[in-house]
Amino acid sequence: MFRTIIAANPIDLIEPGIAESLDVLRGTVGADGLAVWVAAPASTYFRPRAAENKVLRFDGGLTYRPDAACFATTRLKPPAAAARSRDILEELFEACAERQMGLSAIISAARTGGLARRHPDAACKNVYGDVSQTSVCLSNPDVRAWLYSLVDDVTRRADLEAVYLHDFRMGCTDAVDVEPAAPADRRQAIRALLEWCFCESCRQRTAAARVDVDEMAVRVRARIETLMDAAAAAGQTAAQIAHEFRLSGLEPSPDTELDGVLAGVARVSRCPVILGPGWGEGASALPRVRAVLTAGRVIPWSAGLAEAGRALADFAAQPGATPATWLGVQATDAVMSDSARLVSLFKTLAESGWAGAFVSHYGQLPLSMLEALRQAIRFARRADTAGL
Repeated sequence: MFRTIIAANPIDLIEPGIAESLDVLRGTVGADGLAVWVAAPASTYFRPRAAENKVLRFDGGLTYRPDAACFATTRLKPPAAAARSRDILEELFEACAERQMGLSAIISAARTGGLARRHPDAACKNVYGDVSQTSVCLSNPDVRAWLYSLVDDVTRRADLEAVYLHDFRMGCTDAVDVEPAAPADRRQAIRALLEWCFCESCRQRTAAARVDVDEMAVRVRARIETLMDAAAAAGQTAAQIAHEFRLSGLEPSPDTELDGVLAGVARVSRCPVILGPGWGEGASALPRVRAVLTAGRVIPWSAGLAEAGRALADFAAQPGATPATWLGVQATDAVMSDSARLVSLFKTLAESGWAGAFVSHYGQLPLSMLEALRQAIRFARRADTAGL
């Protein structure tokens, strides 16, 4: 059955009132489930429906009250929680149960706000040795222990429908905000190279793969300098550069390590684990996705619906059970501002075997988009029922 999950920052539900917010989501919009950030990255965004704090500057961190006992043996400790005085998960679980809505938790695996600054020795480092202010590295054993304890703590508190694992990657995500003074066609490649992590854990992992880490760093810095040179020949894309380094044996893939981390998360979680956008979207990743994934994945609408549809078809054609695949749609995606396109998109998803839609950034949705979303959900249900 096609389902629509709305993802939200708890603040955007608490301010108008949890009961009132869920009445809108369930009764008016028709959402099937709610996913809330319990370990969130920092963000700043405009909230058109908010009575105050229209521009919210959110430091991220934990949005629930953690159980210190779950982190007693971890070196990394939880950053300050935004709601220490109340048990948000319990309140939301009860309110969702009353309305027959599923409740899920969203966890940022590598970008929980405040964690990298509190533990710089566990943070990612770029090729120049600059310490990330936003990302911890999943290669680090202390980071993995923290993540497992977090999942254990969150999933033991309520009968959650699922855990959505976002930011499941290794790299200095600070680079996303870098705008190098280089030819426009080379900037993305420069950012991609600046994302590569050279923290101590990654250096050890790379060296264990019999790669000369120092030579790799020299090559990466040299490539960045070449890309910055306006007089140089046109640069390669980020994917082409990564492929070149991989062929030369200078970029060992972190896939195996990430698979192990995901398996650890699935082992401690008391509910299914679904991976957020950015992991396992390519056809080459399908065997790995099937091997380690327990429940499903979210593919972003921005990746292109046709390409995502082909990936879904390829996935379904593989032998073995197929984890559920959701399409992730953000409030800022162009399709959200065009009600006719949104209705058509949801109808297509329901007819094509998608598990559902994962609509994020609830606080950024104006009333007009909520109405368009209501219509899209209604048409998707009709299409889903007709296909039974």
